[in-house]
This record gives sequence, structure tokens and C-alpha cells, in this order.
Amino acid sequence: MPAPTTHPPLRFVADAMLGRLARWLRILGYDTAYDKNISDEALIEQAIREDRWLLTRDRRLVLRKLLRGRHTLIASDLIEGQLRQLHRDLKIDLDLNHPRDYRCADCNVVLIFISPEVAAPLVPPFVARHYRTFLQCPHCRRVFWPGTHWDDFQKRLAVAKFKNPAGPEWNNDGEPVMKLLSALPLLLFIVLVAMLPFVFGQLFTAALLKLKLDPTTALLVVIGIFLGSPVNIPVKRISRTESVPVNPLAVYGLHGWWPMLQCVRRETMIAVNVGGCIIPVALTVYETAHLVMAGWRPLSGLLLAIFINTVMCYWLAKPIKGIGIAMPGLFPPLLAAASALFFVPDQAPPVAFVAGVLGPLIGADLLHLRDIEKIATGIASIGGAGTFDGIVLSGIVAAYLA
Repeated sequence: MPAPTTHPPLRFVADAMLGRLARWLRILGYDTAYDKNISDEALIEQAIREDRWLLTRDRRLVLRKLLRGRHTLIASDLIEGQLRQLHRDLKIDLDLNHPRDYRCADCNVVLIFISPEVAAPLVPPFVARHYRTFLQCPHCRRVFWPGTHWDDFQKRLAVAKFKNPAGPEWNNDGEPVMKLLSALPLLLFIVLVAMLPFVFGQLFTAALLKLKLDPTTALLVVIGIFLGSPVNIPVKRISRTESVPVNPLAVYGLHGWWPMLQCVRRETMIAVNVGGCIIPVALTVYETAHLVMAGWRPLSGLLLAIFINTVMCYWLAKPIKGIGIAMPGLFPPLLAAASALFFVPDQAPPVAFVAGVLGPLIGADLLHLRDIEKIATGIASIGGAGTFDGIVLSGIVAAYLA
């Protein structure tokens, strides 16, 4: 953060529909008044009295002669489009490393620099240890620092300055298409959810039949995996000095969905998922017992396949803030299937399944348990995404491919 000065080129006042834009302008250092309960008459009066440039979505307001043209009718519903319009029409600077005074996004008050020693008791311990630049709002006393959100702001602002490859900047005419495109992932997700019982059920059953399970047992295993995927059994609690976010949907691969469910607490819970870990591991014990009785050659091939898959999963797995340990889902089953076909081709399905399950379990989850203490997450579940987690997905797909 550069040292601030005090010469913002424009002072704004935003109407009740532009609260988010007001916050972004304050972050960018622009003096922006905002009151969601203000009347139209009071808004115009404030703009004239304080010599502020009016930002509005209301076409009726811009017809008022009292404004003398000192207004901008915001066309876009999206924050990127709104910032892009102001950048184009009013030449506002969309650079966070600006020479203007930083302002509180809530209060519009100029922030003041405070020393790390003063900030230390007011911020989380991790922040106090790793950051040296802090600002505080004299009004609400909130403390700000250039954390990871700073990079997120920069990316959003870069999108706001982005131009269409065809030449002209995006405008409101193109936004219905953008909104439709943004809804496609949700539509595809709904379609996939509807197809999952049929597609994955058939895949699971076919793979389990290759493990020499009778059709009834294979069907019961599939049902157990699906029904057990929402069940997480706590096995350990790690106390923390700082607060960490907890979203109950994160362990199912839905981190960030329904943020109103998120809370904070001073511990991390380690859990084991029934459908994503316990049932697959129980099946690996059953298959390993059969391989032991088949002789030393299948057993030695199994150990080599497990070792290779474990090493690769350990290398691929990365700690993700708010979620836990994650890794690419398709690589482990492909590696397990290839290892099984190479070392024990006549026993490839059971070897691929055991290696596909134990590789992610040992390499990605168990060997990375210490990393959980280093990342801000309230719950980490082994096999936590149920049937779609790396453990069960790797085992089932590997057995099917082999």
C-alpha cells in the first residue's frame, strides 16, 4: 500500500440501488456518500449542497434540471459493468495502488495508518505475524490489511477494465447473454444431479461385479456409499488460537454455497465419512484378504501399486483454505488401473481397487493431516465429498478401467 494523499478528483453520492458500487468506490479511495433510506429529494439536495456527482439507476432523477448534468445513469446490473462505465465516462482510476486516501467501505471515513504493535490485539494472530501494514477506521474502529482479498479485488478490477475482443467495451446490451452464460453451470449441475443415481449407480455396480461380488452385495455396497456420504463421524478436535470459518457444506464439495450457514469457531474437527471412506476401506480389507490367499505374486504387485499411488497422491494433494486437502480426481484411478494392469494383469480389478482407495487415503489424507493445522478450516473430513471424493472415486473407477 502506498502512502495516501488527499486529492480525490471527484466526490460521489450514490442512490439506494447502488450500495455495492459505493463500497467499491470507497475502496478505490473515492469519497462516496450513501444512505439506503434517503429520499429522492434529499439525495438531490445532498448532491447540490456537497457538490457531489450523483450516481443513480433511476431514469427519473436524471431529468431533474437542478442537477445541471452532474450525474451518471448507471446502466449495468453487474459491479464490473458499473465500474467499467465510470472508468470510461468519468476516467476514474481502477487501480488499488492509487495515491488517494483509503476509505472505510462501511463509513466512508478516511483510514489512518497504525503500527503493527497497535494492530496486533485487534487482528487474528496469523495476520499479526505475517502483515506489517495496517489501517484503521477512526469511526467504526475496523482494521484493514492487504491480505488475499487484495488480490481478489485486483482481479475483479482487471475484469472491469477488460475489452471485448471485437473492439468495443461490453455494455448493458450484452449483459443478458452474460447472465445466461453465468447460469449455465447451475443448469448443468442440476442435470448432473438428476443423472447421478443412474450413471454412477451403473458404473459402481459394474465395477463391484468385477471384484467378484454377487449382484445383491454389489447393490447393497452402492446404496451404502450413497446413503453414507452425508454422514461424518468426528474422530479428533484440534484447538486453535484464531477463529476459523466453518461451512457444513464444505465437506461435500460445496464450499461457498449458502454463506448464511457459515460460522466461525476456534477448533478444527477431523471427521471420517461413512460413504466416502469407511465402506470403501472395509471393501479393501475384503479384497486384500482374497489377494493374500492367491499367493505372493498378487500381493507383491498390490504393495507396489499402493506405494506408487500413495507417493503420487501425496505429491498432488494440496491444502485448500476453508475446505481441507484436495487433489485432482481422475489421476489416481488412472494410475491405479495402469499399475494393476502392469504388475498383476490377471488380478487387475481387485489390485486397482485397493490401490485406488488406499493411495488417496494414505497419501492425500493421512500424510497431510499435519497440514490441516496450517490452514483456516473448521472441519476436514476424510472422504468428505462422499461418493465423489478421491478415495471412493479412485477405487471404483480404477476397478472399472482394469
